[in-house]
Amino acid sequence: MERLGAPCVRDTFYSPNYPVFGAISSVPLTLPNTTFTCEHAFGEMYVFLSCTGRCKNTACPLESRGLVRHNSCNLKGNTAFTLARRQSLTAVVETKNGYDNMFFLCEVNGKCLKYDKVCDLVNDCGDYSDEVNCTNHFKCEANGVLIDHSKKCNGVIDCIDFSDECNSECGKEIISGGLLKVLAWIIGGISVCLNAFSLYNGAFKLGRANHNSIFNVVAKIMINVGDLITGIYLLTIAAVDTFFHGDNYCQDQFTWLTSESCASVGIMMTFGSGVSLFSMTYLSLFRAKTLGTSRLAAPATFSWKHLFGFLMIIIVSLAVALVPIFPQLENFFVNGIFYDKRVRFFMADVNKEDHFSVLKAYYGSIAKKELSWSEIERLTNLMFTNDYGQLQRLKIHFYGNEGVCLFKYFVKTDDPQKLYVWTNIFVYVLCFIIISICYISIHNHARRSRANVNQISRYKFRGRTNGQCEPRSTQQRALDRLQRSVTMIILTDFLCWIPFFVICAFHTLEILDASFLYTYSSILILPINSVVNPLIYDEMVSKLRMKIQNLFKDCKIGNNPRAVECVNVDNIVMQNLAVPTGLE
Repeated sequence: MERLGAPCVRDTFYSPNYPVFGAISSVPLTLPNTTFTCEHAFGEMYVFLSCTGRCKNTACPLESRGLVRHNSCNLKGNTAFTLARRQSLTAVVETKNGYDNMFFLCEVNGKCLKYDKVCDLVNDCGDYSDEVNCTNHFKCEANGVLIDHSKKCNGVIDCIDFSDECNSECGKEIISGGLLKVLAWIIGGISVCLNAFSLYNGAFKLGRANHNSIFNVVAKIMINVGDLITGIYLLTIAAVDTFFHGDNYCQDQFTWLTSESCASVGIMMTFGSGVSLFSMTYLSLFRAKTLGTSRLAAPATFSWKHLFGFLMIIIVSLAVALVPIFPQLENFFVNGIFYDKRVRFFMADVNKEDHFSVLKAYYGSIAKKELSWSEIERLTNLMFTNDYGQLQRLKIHFYGNEGVCLFKYFVKTDDPQKLYVWTNIFVYVLCFIIISICYISIHNHARRSRANVNQISRYKFRGRTNGQCEPRSTQQRALDRLQRSVTMIILTDFLCWIPFFVICAFHTLEILDASFLYTYSSILILPINSVVNPLIYDEMVSKLRMKIQNLFKDCKIGNNPRAVECVNVDNIVMQNLAVPTGLE
């Protein structure tokens, strides 16, 4: 009431049964001088507010009720008979303030209720007549249970049949919103096409590569494989959302969240992201280490230690993805249990805390402060007789937080998985920092090489002052291309991981509930690199992009013989700047 911000005025509530001779027929009230929705008012308060015209679009629930007659119901306490409306015999009950006739008459069984039992979310009449004309509740379709109207479409399942969250006004999909659905198909399709083309190009190069270039080729293939898996993940989620679940997902959500298919999709995404990011980090470290050599692209030979490094990337990425689904670690990674809908004792997914509360109330006391999932399963089975049959349950795994089956990045301080999650997030951010430092070092080294380039340029263009070939501008173009490539690498990694890191931190610190961002993260944030990486690391894709850009430019230097010398010098510039293969 205090939050309405309206001044209070005095008003009077009159019973629909008045005038009753010798009985209290009115109640003086102090109410806000405004109208509002009465979704949070119950019992006597709802009756007073609605019957004095304070509730928006709500009729008084007493208006359709009949007169309480002397034989309408069995009233408890000291009763007396008197006249109502000067024509009908009615009964009144003695109270400390006098005789009271304020009762609600049930429709079918003639039971009489005090006003505090009307519109209180409880079927006190047995025929719902005390609740049917109230607007402060939602009636579950399966069992007729009444819940607070504010709990309808609030994201929390309160009805055993999910009807409060799965109805014509609200629902749930794997990918919500038409724009996100389209973007999932587009981003996933582009990622798969670009990375498949880069893989084909990389496989062709690998067959012709020598020891001076094989490291770069293998590293780029690894990056493409990881990004291709990410693109396949996006297309898989989009296909499941479009063709398999669609509008029925809200009712079937726990069947999907507990399935091996959802776990497989989550493993796919986690593995692909790890392979791509770790490979980029390995390639960045390698290129930074070879600064100062005549060719930054590769070492003298491709050794077994490099092969071991790539194998470790695959093993570590696979381990990170698979550890959460190990049965031996279910106490840490299982988020809850979904029971067969025949079990009316549980609703939706039940976590450990809710299980513990129910079991403690049922058994009286439990010695342990925390139970394992196997102990919970045993104690829960003992709650049901053998006549009921085998209790069916499905475990909600680590990847089953949302329909997109993403790695559980958003954890809170009391989540047992927070250490594992934040260890991975820290490693990912550390990789971004390493990549940024390495490419900044490469760029700085290239700028320091300008003195050597200037010496070469003065020798090649001695005596030419007609302006057709300008070595400094050629050198600058090389540096500009390097600058753009380095900027793109750092920027895309920044846009991918830093905002995501901040969101994860805010969620853990409970500054922001980021649960609703799982879908956006899986479609718009994390897959950025899977689309951009082929444009940066693959020469063929980069050249194709440059050709498309050149279609919009007027380039007429192809027949100029002096321009050929400019191109030659440009190659010398790029070589002396030691630009890594794939960055130019």
